[in-house]
Amino acid sequence: MNLAALYHRPDSEMAYLVKKDDFQIRLRTGTNEVENVILYYGDPYDVTINDKKKQIWEYQVQEMNLQASTSLYDYWQLNVSVPLKRLQYFFKIKFRNGKEFLYDDRHIWSYSKTHLENSSGFRMPYFHEIDRIKTPDWVKKTVWYQIFPERFANGDHSIDPKGTLPWGSEKPSRTNFFGGDLQGVIDHLDYLEDLGINGIYFCPIFAAHSNHKYDTIDYFNIDPAFGSKEKFKELVDKAHECGIKIMLDAVFKRMPKDKIASDDQILEIDDQTNRVKGNHNFSEYPHNSDIYNLSMNIFIIETQNLINQLRKGQRIGASANLEDFFLSLISRLNCGTYEYTGYMCNIFDVKSYYDANMDMLNVDHMNSLLYSSQHIITRTKNEVATHFTKTSDVKNSQFATGCVVEGYVRNSLVSRRTFISENSKVEDSIIMSNARIGKDVEIKYAILDKDVVVKSGVKIIGTPGNPVVIEKKMKVTSDVIQDTPREDVED
Repeated sequence: MNLAALYHRPDSEMAYLVKKDDFQIRLRTGTNEVENVILYYGDPYDVTINDKKKQIWEYQVQEMNLQASTSLYDYWQLNVSVPLKRLQYFFKIKFRNGKEFLYDDRHIWSYSKTHLENSSGFRMPYFHEIDRIKTPDWVKKTVWYQIFPERFANGDHSIDPKGTLPWGSEKPSRTNFFGGDLQGVIDHLDYLEDLGINGIYFCPIFAAHSNHKYDTIDYFNIDPAFGSKEKFKELVDKAHECGIKIMLDAVFKRMPKDKIASDDQILEIDDQTNRVKGNHNFSEYPHNSDIYNLSMNIFIIETQNLINQLRKGQRIGASANLEDFFLSLISRLNCGTYEYTGYMCNIFDVKSYYDANMDMLNVDHMNSLLYSSQHIITRTKNEVATHFTKTSDVKNSQFATGCVVEGYVRNSLVSRRTFISENSKVEDSIIMSNARIGKDVEIKYAILDKDVVVKSGVKIIGTPGNPVVIEKKMKVTSDVIQDTPREDVED
């Protein structure tokens, strides 16, 4: 009886939405060790109160099917559905020697009525359509060829990055460039077709500093050393003519150095064990790489161990700030790590604040935060929606609630209860709450703090590297152009 062979991981290939209301659950056990597996499942909030005033979960019970076997493991599977699309579940496993165990999110323990009533189930908070696996039929019939673009073929020397080496002149490394690009792939499509492949899986091709492009800085543009959007479209069109599909790779993992603040913590991680070897402020860390392991400062620690460490810290006068205290422990205790692979923006200055908010205009980014299995619950304000009049002209901008927009807005963030009057223009700016912008106003590359009033006809013009900042509750009565003196504002 091998309890160590028992394995289930929620929000993975072992627990996912197959169809709109059909959730597939898998469990791994040792080969030929288990007689049957029973799944207990239901809505986590479907409870009753017993005569002892204790909440009792109302579950359903269904036997799982033995789906596949290898020399080491058996795999059990069952598809379930629940009316309100909220799921909690755990397993009852009967071994061939007659012993029975419950396997839940926190325990593998012997089967008993007490353990059954106190099990802590695995959960899927909600069956969101965005989480559903939607693999096209053609993928199952595709023979893939993976291409690392910088190392495949150089087809356009005019876009070679600075320092590009002659092809094959030295051993490839993570820092050198040989000029591989999209044109190089186009030039060799006949070769790929002759191989019999019908799908190309590209390593990242988006704008980045490195040769591998896994440190992506702009997911909306092709790296200029590879080509352009037009060149990529040409590649896709010509590949399709050859019967070859294209699949791209995008990575949201480790952070590029221009997305890290000086006081952020960088982790040194052992590649073999995934344990922390050391940690430092980014300002103290040698900047010899394009990407870094940024600590998200989320710590998982067993309760008694936490109490023991806090007591030790108290005795030696450790920091009372829990975040600082944990950071002082992680390398000393040889802590394990988990890599977060979802979407993340590190906000530490005005630019990163602007970029993070503008990122939410990307539907995939917004859905990954608000509607995926790792979604974030946000607090909503009880306010009317923003009103866009017939004279408004808005593109690529984000608005909070309660605004009235009569004018022209581009590439801007606008906070709650802001009024933008007719014939006014706001571009590439951040407008905080309760701003009042009069008619015929022009605002570009500016940051307006809360409760700012801009009189009609005024121009506020900054530059991308030097935006105009208008402080809280100021009244702007005449033009503010870049670094002009501030006699033009009143308290």
